[in-house]
This record gives sequence, structure tokens and C-alpha cells, in this order.
Amino acid sequence: MKIIVAIDGSQGSEATVDALENIQLASGTEVKLLIVIEPYKDALVLATEALKGMSEELQKRLVGCTVTYEVAQGDAKSQITEIAKQWSATLIIMGSRGKKGLELMLMGSVSQGVLTQAPCPVIIAKTSDVKNIKNGFKNILITVDNSDFSQAALSWLSGIQWGPNTQFKLVTIVQPLVDSFDSVGNITDATLLTRQHDDLIELAKTELDKLATELATSVGQQNVTNEVGEGEPKDAILNIAAAWSADLIVMGSHGRTGLDKLLLGSVSQAVALHAPCSVAIVRGIITKGQNKQRQTGLFSSMPKVNG
Repeated sequence: MKIIVAIDGSQGSEATVDALENIQLASGTEVKLLIVIEPYKDALVLATEALKGMSEELQKRLVGCTVTYEVAQGDAKSQITEIAKQWSATLIIMGSRGKKGLELMLMGSVSQGVLTQAPCPVIIAKTSDVKNIKNGFKNILITVDNSDFSQAALSWLSGIQWGPNTQFKLVTIVQPLVDSFDSVGNITDATLLTRQHDDLIELAKTELDKLATELATSVGQQNVTNEVGEGEPKDAILNIAAAWSADLIVMGSHGRTGLDKLLLGSVSQAVALHAPCSVAIVRGIITKGQNKQRQTGLFSSMPKVNG
């Protein structure tokens, strides 16, 4: 693996380094500490000295890995994504300062910006992770639906070495039955909707069992569970993550950008922003245009009844 660890000197940077150490890195892994600063001389000197000391300390702890560092100048979002492309990074780990409200909507944050442009998966490490013991992510929640983006996220997860006691929960969300009753005009249609909803849940459970079996081949059957939730995907995913005490959420992403992204957002972006734990957004694996389905964690939409 080639991992970029983007830091900025904040508490979020501590969480970023912790997240790196929560992955059991294979021998030969290359780690690049990266900081992007405003272009003036004193900042360059200070950042270089800080990164040099940090890389030397990290090198001692990451046995078998190679740790280097780089100081870039300019726009942080652009520099991180461009360096990731040039260096052929396979993962970016960065922190989040948790901006909220109008400031985030209009200007965005560096972490949210990188999520929309990165050429590879991105882990957004939350500051709460600083309090965790550095012995690996313990509860990893994976959101899936019936899109290729979810399958890519699951394949990426299976290809990483995790601790032997790590627990994995596969989660998919279905539309609540009550939402479907809004357009129902008679009892016959209502009965049909109820039957379709029950069938959808059973189908989702069957698919989750299949995916859980596939994941178990690499992490162990005893470490994998699954759950079908109901509701709006973002809220349902966050609620399940909180109830299960997840410390990492893994999601696929189609990487929508531009005005459509600004106005509509995506479930993966929303979860990355609001989750109390670290979030891995898996993108850059499926060739652009290969699959236009959206990754939302919502299992196939229930057919509407014509009334």
C-alpha cells in the first residue's frame, strides 16, 4: 500500500496518525506524511522541522514500513489530491475539524473537498479516535446496497489486514413501509405494499447473508454479523453505528461532484460529516462511467403500486 497521511497540526491530525496505526500495515507499506501550508518562508521551515521529527518517530513504530514526508504549498484540497495522483496513492487518511452549517455548505472543508476529488479511498479520522487504544479498529460497519460501488467497498475492506478480533457488521437500509402508504388509495393496494415490503426485507437479508459469507472467508465467520435497517439511509446508518459503537464506517461512493453535489449531497458525504467515528469512503476503484447507480446503503427501491 501507498498511504498519504494528511496532517495540519490540529487535534484532528493526532486522530489521523492514530487511524494509521489502527490498521495492521503489511511489510513494505509506504507512508507519506503530508502537510499543505500557505506560501511563506517561516511556515515552510516550521512545517518541515515538525514533519521530520514526526516521520522519524513514526518510522520507529511502523516496523517494516517506509515513512517519508512532504511539505506542499497552496490550496490544501488541490495539493492533497494532486500529490495522491502523482504518487499513485492507494489510500488517503486525513482528519476532520467538523465544520457545520452555512460555512460547510458554501465553502466546504478540506476533508469534504478531498472526498469528492480523491483518486483512491479516503479515511476521515475523527478527533474522538484520539482517546482510543492504538490496537486496531474493533467494530467496523460496512454499508451495502445492490450497486457495484458497495461491492467495491467490500472488496477493498477484504484486501486490508485487520486485527484478529475485529468485528464486522454489514448493514443495508430499506424504505420504511409507512412512507409507501402516502399514495395508497385502498386496502388492496395497502395489502400488496405490505407483502412487497416483507419480500424486500427477506431479499435484503438473503443478500446480506451472501455478502457476509464472502467476507467471512477473509476475516472469519465468527467476526461477521449483518442487519437490515429501515428509514432514511443517512439517519439509519448513523443510528446503527451509534448503537453498535462502531469506530469505523466503510461506504462506497460514486463520487458525484459539481453543483449537483453541492445542492443534493450524498449519503456517503453526509455520514462522513456527521458520524461520531472514523469513516472510510471507497472511491477510485470503479472506472468512471462503469456503473451509474448511486451508493446510498438503500437496498433496491420497492416497486410502487398503481392505484
